[in-house]
Amino acid sequence: MNHHSPNFKSFVFDRVKKRFLRYKEINKDGFLNQPLNFLQSSNSDVIEMLSYCAINHVSASELVSSLALANQTGISHYRMIVNNGKPMQFTVEGKTFQTTGQYTEDFFYFDRWLRHLCVAITLRDNAAIQFLCSINKEVFQNVRLANMPIDDVLMDFIQGMFDPEADHRSLILNMMESTGPENYTQMRANYVAQILLPMANLFMMALTNVDEEKYHDVWRNAVSSHQEYWSSDTELAEDYQGWISFPILAASVLMFDKKGYKLPTELSDAEKIYVPEWLVYGDFEPQPSVGVDFYEGEV
Repeated sequence: MNHHSPNFKSFVFDRVKKRFLRYKEINKDGFLNQPLNFLQSSNSDVIEMLSYCAINHVSASELVSSLALANQTGISHYRMIVNNGKPMQFTVEGKTFQTTGQYTEDFFYFDRWLRHLCVAITLRDNAAIQFLCSINKEVFQNVRLANMPIDDVLMDFIQGMFDPEADHRSLILNMMESTGPENYTQMRANYVAQILLPMANLFMMALTNVDEEKYHDVWRNAVSSHQEYWSSDTELAEDYQGWISFPILAASVLMFDKKGYKLPTELSDAEKIYVPEWLVYGDFEPQPSVGVDFYEGEV
């Protein structure tokens, strides 16, 4: 299996990195003056940055630092939205900012929420996971890019995974009964079939009794499906959002942490890029939790 992403030269990666660092330096006061805008824009930049890190095999510490920054900016951006009008603080790269929550419809939709959750799961940041799972899905219905029925069902299922009192059986059955084409548009059909449903199958395994061999079969099918989707045309192949499979990475972390199941043996180079083994196994220094900034009763 070949990784689908373009074969970038090292100077391209260096250019992206310099652009990112220059952006942070020029706009270092942006988090103070325009926190909502800069949290969102910085989060988008750092997701691109860490995607380049992955396919260019940069140091593990640099990739983890990018993940931590993605977690900080992403969770802080969502916290500002849901805490509209409330005083709050957030921390980015060790610097803490005092601000007031501000609602916006921009960049507030299921796929982005899912990516934030996958990053939090990968970093084992329980406070970030708890916060994201506390967001009421009804909030998403008032935004510009509202959830489709399949998104609502998946959000219910995924949030319920982290609630020990949830009726997991009912959530699984509801999800399985809501995967028909009437629950999403034709434009979203391939993404649902090749990305969301394979991810849901892996997540479901974390709640059920399944042997490791079966898990490996489903895992490899999910990676193959991911590759097929993101290489289906030139535009998707060049989209950095597909260079790392955050949904499969997060599901792999859950299977390892909950069941002790490792990834299949003899991974291809592409599989190692899509789902870095060492991130699955937590072979990195623990990163600061965003929970340090939560006010009492926030979650």
